[in-house]
Amino acid sequence: MIAQLLPLALALLRHRFPHLLDHPALLAHTVYQTVVFDEAVRQLGFRYGRTWKVVCARQRQRRQQQERTGKGGRQEHEENEEWVGLTEQVLSTADWYDRWLAGEKKFAEDQFNEIISSEEAWMIVPLDSTASGMEDDVDDHNGVAAEAKYRPTMGARKVKALIEQVADRYMSLPTLKHRYPFLSTIQIPLLKSYHGRIAGSLDAFETLSSAFIRAVPGALAGHAGGGSANDPARMTRGVGGLQRLAKAWISAAWVRDAIVGWQDEILYLELSAEIQADAEYSQRAIDDGIVGLYSRDRNVYDLRLEEFNLLLARAEDLIIKHITHEVERDLKQHLTRRWDTPTSSEETTLDPALVSPLTTYSAQLAHLVRILPPATSRKLYRAIVSHISNHIMQRAVYAGWSKFTENGGRELLSEVEAWIEASRHGLEESAAIRFPEFAWTQLHEAARVLALPKDLTPEKSMTYSQAMALVFGDDYDRFTKSLGLKEMPQEQAQAVMRRRVECWR
Repeated sequence: MIAQLLPLALALLRHRFPHLLDHPALLAHTVYQTVVFDEAVRQLGFRYGRTWKVVCARQRQRRQQQERTGKGGRQEHEENEEWVGLTEQVLSTADWYDRWLAGEKKFAEDQFNEIISSEEAWMIVPLDSTASGMEDDVDDHNGVAAEAKYRPTMGARKVKALIEQVADRYMSLPTLKHRYPFLSTIQIPLLKSYHGRIAGSLDAFETLSSAFIRAVPGALAGHAGGGSANDPARMTRGVGGLQRLAKAWISAAWVRDAIVGWQDEILYLELSAEIQADAEYSQRAIDDGIVGLYSRDRNVYDLRLEEFNLLLARAEDLIIKHITHEVERDLKQHLTRRWDTPTSSEETTLDPALVSPLTTYSAQLAHLVRILPPATSRKLYRAIVSHISNHIMQRAVYAGWSKFTENGGRELLSEVEAWIEASRHGLEESAAIRFPEFAWTQLHEAARVLALPKDLTPEKSMTYSQAMALVFGDDYDRFTKSLGLKEMPQEQAQAVMRRRVECWR
């Protein structure tokens, strides 16, 4: 009975299919429903080899063969022959599949171009996700974003949705020959294009090109009005410059996290396994840049994951360079000061020239932790503080305009404490870094050594002379325990102590 009805359904599909080729969404829905129909028929136990028409035809063939050769017989596999389904029969007709694929590709590319050229492409999804319709996507981004606690850009969110929309179009197709082209000609190229988009914006940021906006329309330049939008210096300085780099990182991270989730989805696990099992498609996947030459047993998204991880590392490096450059530029005047100031009974005060770098540092840090996830904020914070600490160590401690007196050491110590306080102020809206002072330990310990007193005081249990004897002697452990030092090796302690005017070693 089923076998008699199937030709009617196939005839109906073949009649309607040509009229649907110019309507990708409706065509995809028809293909999907056809696949659902095929699966339902198979679940009823339908076997093509058991139909009356096929049984009769094979009986005639066997009789004819027996008459010719004297041999014949029933073969068990004939009855269990798998039915190819209506989907396979329809998509194998003429150029219908190619036209459907071309229509889906054009639709996806048009959608992608509209996304990346939109004025809101680099806007971060607002906290009021109800208005933007993104609450579910932000809270449960494959389980990754909810844990990472960061909001995507509008462009990244839409690109992710577009890739998943394409997957919905073909995931129900039964054969590799019909599924693979969607991956190789639509999904992978879209991911490469978005990767190139973000990389191009980082390139433009680095080069400070005056043609930034013309070369990359709607890119990380933002949408400020007036002359500031066309001034590369303003576009790449201060918190505005940091925001543009952070948005590039967020866009790449959101897609990277999506790729991590896709790698575990059944569709792509099946595609990976089928490609590995087929020599022809294994070679095609290599030629199409889906898998590496020596990594045929890997997931179809492994190469894309590597590319986006490298892009994230580059964005992080630019963020670190941006903040440290801003701070070091403001520090330039302050680091020309002398440290051999005479002893004074007055309370130590900060150099007015230090206010600007402290303000810049605190503002940049506050913006960084406000929009990036905690784990990334912690990593970048440590790298930024390490760079600034090393800069001060090299320019002030080891190669300053003068050596240090006891009073100069106390002034340096108060400045390091000011940096720590600026860190706390910048991090006050975030719980990402609970103990910001730890990152300053190396510079803080150096300042404590330089601030050692000449004479014993109720507050100080060791003089500079006593410390020098221990540091340049054989009892360095006693020195570190007495001062509570944790990160200063003996060679560094000796180099720091030589920067005191009293040191004769």
